[in-house]
Amino acid sequence: MNEGTGRRQQHRQEMLAEIVATTRDIVVADGPGAVTIAAVAGRIGVTPPALYRYADGREGLLGLAREAVAEELTNELLKAQESAGDSPAEQVVAVCRQLRDWALRHRAEFGLLFGMLTALPSDQHSAAMRLARIFEEGVLRQFAARPFPVPADEDLPERLRTGLSAYRERLLVRASEAGIPLTSLSVAATAALLDYWTRVYGLISMEVYGQLAHAVHDGAPLLDAVLAQLTGSD
Repeated sequence: MNEGTGRRQQHRQEMLAEIVATTRDIVVADGPGAVTIAAVAGRIGVTPPALYRYADGREGLLGLAREAVAEELTNELLKAQESAGDSPAEQVVAVCRQLRDWALRHRAEFGLLFGMLTALPSDQHSAAMRLARIFEEGVLRQFAARPFPVPADEDLPERLRTGLSAYRERLLVRASEAGIPLTSLSVAATAALLDYWTRVYGLISMEVYGQLAHAVHDGAPLLDAVLAQLTGSD
């Protein structure tokens, strides 16, 4: 790489970082609806056409910001998981508590990640999917170490068994790729994992958006109750 190419690449990275930071600032201050090419360009001090070299319109700007926020949150969750030690159950608890803590400190960014479903890419590598994988792999590790009780597959409705069969296979592949010693996974266990994720995510979302305020001033005990059931410590 020659010196000129290196400078151009450095300039591009610096410009992308400024675009992401500016877009995120607008989301936090005024909401994602206020993000436009003109608004970001004006704050940075460039012409709107110049931004199209970095982002494909408004959705491109939001996508860049979303990916940066997802990376930040992913790093926080992985640090929490690592600091929890070797116990899979304690790792799951640490990850979920850190997700709640981050979400309450970054409500606008939480909405950017999880609240704009029409803007999310449809592939499995989207920001929200990558974050869900951290939880899923944590629960798979816990289930491999200490399976939680689940009903027999035949006790589940047939539509549920059929609907979850493909997801079950993906989880087994994911466990293998992550080095998790899990050779089998029932559909009922798959349903339980998905149920716990929706309960954890649902509680955090409701607290972030103020939908628990009529009932409790602090959602932490509700989350801890779900985690106690999940880890078998209730």
